[in-house]
Amino acid sequence: MTKSTIVKLGQLVYTSCRKGLGNGAGLQTQAISSGVSPEQRDETEALSGYSPPDVPIHATIEELRRLCPPDFRFTKFDSGRSAFSRLVYVGADYSGRHGNFIAHSLLNATDELPSYPIDWAEYQGWVDTVSDEPPKLEDIVIDNSSERGFTYAVLSDFIRDNPIYASQLPSMLHAVIISREENRPIVICDHAANATSWVACLTKLFPRNLEPVIEFSTFSNSLSTTCDVQCTTDHSDFDLSEAVSEREAYVFDFLSKRFSSLPQRTIAYAQAAADSLLKSTDELTSFLKFAEQIDGRIKRDEIDELFRCYASLFSESGEMSLSVVETAIRVIERSRTLQSEVVERLTKRIEHESERSPSADRAAFADILAVSANRLDEQARSRFAHCVERLLWSDLKETGDQWAKIDASLESVQGSPSETLADEQISMLAGFLSNAVMASGETGVSLEFVHRRLRRHAIADPWLHESTLAMIAGAIRTVGCERVIAAVFERLPSSDAKTCAELSVELSSERYSPQSLCAVGHSLGKLLDLASTSERIAIRNWLSQSQANDVLLAEANDRLRTVSTDVDAFLKYIQEVDENIDSEFSLEIQNVFRTAWKDASQDARDQLASWLIQKVSFLERIDNETRIDVLTHLDSLISLVPKGHDAKQLADLMAVAANTLEFSLPPLARVRRFMQGAASLTSVAEADYLWNEVGVELIPEHYDAVAIPVVEALISHSDSVESHWNSLRWCQQICDQPSVLLAYKKVIQSRSMLKLANRPAVAFALAAIGYRGETSVGESESQLASGELMGWLKSLPNAQYHYVADSVAKWLSEAPSLHDDWRRLCLAVAKSRGSLFRRASRALGIPWWQ
Repeated sequence: MTKSTIVKLGQLVYTSCRKGLGNGAGLQTQAISSGVSPEQRDETEALSGYSPPDVPIHATIEELRRLCPPDFRFTKFDSGRSAFSRLVYVGADYSGRHGNFIAHSLLNATDELPSYPIDWAEYQGWVDTVSDEPPKLEDIVIDNSSERGFTYAVLSDFIRDNPIYASQLPSMLHAVIISREENRPIVICDHAANATSWVACLTKLFPRNLEPVIEFSTFSNSLSTTCDVQCTTDHSDFDLSEAVSEREAYVFDFLSKRFSSLPQRTIAYAQAAADSLLKSTDELTSFLKFAEQIDGRIKRDEIDELFRCYASLFSESGEMSLSVVETAIRVIERSRTLQSEVVERLTKRIEHESERSPSADRAAFADILAVSANRLDEQARSRFAHCVERLLWSDLKETGDQWAKIDASLESVQGSPSETLADEQISMLAGFLSNAVMASGETGVSLEFVHRRLRRHAIADPWLHESTLAMIAGAIRTVGCERVIAAVFERLPSSDAKTCAELSVELSSERYSPQSLCAVGHSLGKLLDLASTSERIAIRNWLSQSQANDVLLAEANDRLRTVSTDVDAFLKYIQEVDENIDSEFSLEIQNVFRTAWKDASQDARDQLASWLIQKVSFLERIDNETRIDVLTHLDSLISLVPKGHDAKQLADLMAVAANTLEFSLPPLARVRRFMQGAASLTSVAEADYLWNEVGVELIPEHYDAVAIPVVEALISHSDSVESHWNSLRWCQQICDQPSVLLAYKKVIQSRSMLKLANRPAVAFALAAIGYRGETSVGESESQLASGELMGWLKSLPNAQYHYVADSVAKWLSEAPSLHDDWRRLCLAVAKSRGSLFRRASRALGIPWWQ
């Protein structure tokens, strides 16, 4: 904005006249210069108007000037164009009609403003009288580098001459900053002669590239929402009531000494600018020059932070804060002319304050510099790198709390430097950090710092560098191997399999304490838990190829400690190692599993056994004792009749494993295989043959599980009274009589009895009424069948009921007494077979007798 800019201003005169650019006489544009576009003309005409207060009809020119002072306006249109307008009230027009005015506007077609708009109030070429002949207007070409209008010395005298002006100026500047945000314009009531001075104070104390631009009117007769600053007098009709003053506008009435209250929000710039105007304008003008070198517009809400930044960097009077740094970065990015100077001042100020700043602020400063460095030139980037380096060392010397973040920022800014550290520098660095470890115990911080520093100086394999290893050894002697090795592995990149493996071997060597192997195993396991599957496989294979079985076993032994608390993680480890390490170490995994099995809790054993039965190749390789123990444990987990998917799958897996490995299934597993075929049994002879193959004697707690499905299957295929009772008799041979009787009762009352084929149904009916009773297995079974017979008959489908009734009657033709009993029973059943409730209950499995 400070560079010389050539600006062309068009001219337009608008008034009520005999002759103009309109059709005939009246209020119209009387004349324009050649550079005024139709759009500019339309914008200006729409806002041209003078609203006068009440004036006498025959007022003299002096009275008009006193009651209706000229209004100098600055207007910024939505298009980006702007206009300086001077409106003069002239009273009557050519026809004698009162209310006429003449508006002369200078129109700017670009976003560049020629000097401050208020300075054009004193332009000598304003047209302020109406003539019948339109004035001749030419475009005005100006250079904004030329000074004109109000000087800061003049404005300083204006404010200094009246103490109340000086006391209210900070509040007025505050109001300008927040007026658009609060949607409350500034209204100044004072003598008309002071209007332009007030506008000059409220505009020229801000940078010319302020956004939004301050629009103003040096005389308003009523409140307008389009102007930021509006001046009025005590002769106007302006409403300056308390309601307007406290809600609609920020009113500064110097004639009545009434002033609006402002929000309790500190704006440093408002006070600083007012003080500078009264005391010495050097700092003010220096800041304005600084702000105007920023490319683009400065938002009003940025002005305060921009001033704080300027004060901190250029006058060193303000505090150094994160917001100041952020603002300075924005200035660097937005101004080529200021970039190098602001970079230099900013970094020097940060370095000066680094040791006094909190650790978190140092990290934040470094992060801001790192984020912005990539957008700047090489010189600025180099200066930022030096600054972050100073922040890093300050943090390490003082607290070390945020060093890792600062170091990461340095790496982002600096990248890999071209020079490498000399051996003596490495030794000094290691020695310095060894002392830090002993003093603070921050082992991890020290190790990582060494690693990053060596890596950034092109040291190959910094974790395996002699300086790093020497420092690790010294730290172990100071604070113990567990803390040190844990810190090392917490910072190792798991993606570098070779480094992880070689460092694991190195830290397990005789150079370190005997306890280091256990510490390596534990820390390696934690690192691998956070790594990806491919990374874990790569690291373990490196160890295997290096014949570092002691390290692999150290990890395995550490895993054993968690088998009962996190069996899933242990099994994941076993599977990965067994499948991916092709060496003799895979044999060691069998011993690890055996130890885990012995030490595991009951719940953990359940999961271990379930996993192992699915890994036949692994099961085949473990020792026989553990295998038998695992299978026996698994056998107890599965019910005799596994109905669920998981239970059935386990049972099938046990059968597959037994067949593959050629070993005998445990007793329950053999019974289970018998039970899986129980539903398809067709005869007692078949059941007897299959049971003899099982070769197991049932224990009482398994009677019910076996009896019910076997009784149900055999009864459904018993087509005679003898086979019906033989089915129960055979079941009593492998179970006991009470369990079979209970099973018989459940089967009779089940829905399966309603689905019997015709011949087994007739056999049951004959058995129930005592036909050939000498073949009965006992009174209890006969009584049970007899007691359930009538209910069963009532629930049969019609067709089957009639078939059973007729078939049984034929069988009993040679036994008159039984035939008569059967006939009476059928008559009784026939009377109640229409009971829908009983039939539906039986069909749905609901005991009808309850």
